[in-house]
Amino acid sequence: MSQLNLDEDVPSIQGANFPILLQSNTDTNFSDITAFKSAFARSAEDARVYSHLNTLLEQGQEYAIMLYTWRSISRALPFIRSSDQPNRIKIYEKTKEILEPHCLKLKQFMFFQDAAIRRFVEEVKRLAHKDQKNFFVNQAYLVTLGKMIKMFALLDEMKNMKASMKNDYSNYKRCVHVNFLSIIRAAHIFLAKQKIIRDTLKESLIAIDGYEDLLIEIIHNSAQMYENKVYILPEEKHTHVIVIAFSLYLLDSGLGVCLNKIAKRLNIGKLDRILKECEVVNLFGDMSVEPFSYIRQTASFDPSKWPECNSAKVSGQGVILTHMEYTSLTSDLAWHTNTTSIRLNERSAKENQELYDLALRGLQYLSGWSVQVLDTFSWKLAHCASGFTNHECPKDAENYEKATRYNYNSEERFAMIEIISMIKSVQTQLLRLEACYSEAIGRSVYRELQAIVVGQLSAPLLKAQKKKERIMLARLILAIQATSNNNDSPTGSISTSSIFDSNKRRVGPSSSQLYLVRTMLELMVEQVSSTKQMIRKELDTATLSAIDTFLKHSFYWPYLLNFSGNVKVFINFIHL
Repeated sequence: MSQLNLDEDVPSIQGANFPILLQSNTDTNFSDITAFKSAFARSAEDARVYSHLNTLLEQGQEYAIMLYTWRSISRALPFIRSSDQPNRIKIYEKTKEILEPHCLKLKQFMFFQDAAIRRFVEEVKRLAHKDQKNFFVNQAYLVTLGKMIKMFALLDEMKNMKASMKNDYSNYKRCVHVNFLSIIRAAHIFLAKQKIIRDTLKESLIAIDGYEDLLIEIIHNSAQMYENKVYILPEEKHTHVIVIAFSLYLLDSGLGVCLNKIAKRLNIGKLDRILKECEVVNLFGDMSVEPFSYIRQTASFDPSKWPECNSAKVSGQGVILTHMEYTSLTSDLAWHTNTTSIRLNERSAKENQELYDLALRGLQYLSGWSVQVLDTFSWKLAHCASGFTNHECPKDAENYEKATRYNYNSEERFAMIEIISMIKSVQTQLLRLEACYSEAIGRSVYRELQAIVVGQLSAPLLKAQKKKERIMLARLILAIQATSNNNDSPTGSISTSSIFDSNKRRVGPSSSQLYLVRTMLELMVEQVSSTKQMIRKELDTATLSAIDTFLKHSFYWPYLLNFSGNVKVFINFIHL
């Protein structure tokens, strides 16, 4: 009997069951912007520029990958020993043939960074113009401009770090025909000169009157988002820190604008604390940079203005904290998993909202844990172990060994493994109900959008239409409703509850719709110029509170609407 093969002894060849989901891509990169003609023309115009900047960011990411993965080609090629070498011409021809496609990428990189700088400078010039200063710049636009600044810092640092790339191009330069030397010489100078991207950008910005106002606004936005943890993906936190530091470097011209003169506008004390909290940021892959190094390179650098960053106090960035919230999160996830498995009827709006909140909570916890892993890893890379910090570290150890193998004690290794296991565990539980979360998110997003557009803004619209002096507010609300309202009936004629009962839709807004709605709502509550204050004063407290709440919630919608993709981002992050 013991020799009989029973079913439980036979390995199962059936793979795990994964849900077949129809994932709609709501990120259109504003290709559908012409469909929303009732929105304000300025918002649509900005959206088109926004789309172009997003395209530049994608191209910049591709060039960053190219620079990071570049390895020396010339070292594998034969060298010319002397001018009398008989096969010298043939070696030159073959070397040119091998290196040319790779060096063409470097020339394209040179043209790209030049075009990107010119496009960014044009945008700064447009927004800094005296006729545009009273028009506010929305949060999404400031974030995108910040990403452009980070892209320039990234490409400049990576170009400076890659000596093999310059050697390959120098070898290629010796093999080409004299007719092409002008372009090749320009590319060679570009690759050889350190900090050329940041210097070119800085020189171009200094020539713009009022550029400092926009940069200060970008700095304040990044500092606010960093402090309030308004981010999801791990690299977004480090992006905010790089934007703060690199923008300060661009601000200090040494001529007209000096950091010490505008210290009050910048709130140097807060920025000093942020740069100390995050001493080292991950640049790309295993490359890191110290953001405060940009401040040290400014012409007006005064150490007394930066007491935290110049102190000998050790930053808490490399300290791994324990996480008690894991137990409560996994308990809630398990409860909903069990409830869903025995459910026979459709979920109510309240239950959909609970799943929506749980999905957002899961993403935020995954973000916090992943950021801590990334912070610790980056800090450890910049602070290698030595015989003083670790007695087991040999004197002849390699630098990478000092940064990894000997740089973690047993408690830190245990904590790191624990956090990574927590991330994997939560990912598994979230993906187990991927279809349910996606449906609940779509329904909840649609419901909240219609609640603000049809429900909350209907009363202010009716009041504004009765008074001529409120025509601006009426036009703004009508534009918002025309952009996102799916109700064909006249505004205000149907109650909110009846709309939700008859329209149980699970499709969220496209990126264009969400951008336009958020932009116009931000305009309604903005308090910068007298015109915007008038719009805000025309709204009651309940409406202002509802708009503020909507703006906070809707920031996370792009992440939630791509729930599956963003959960898998953390899987890829852990595999690095």
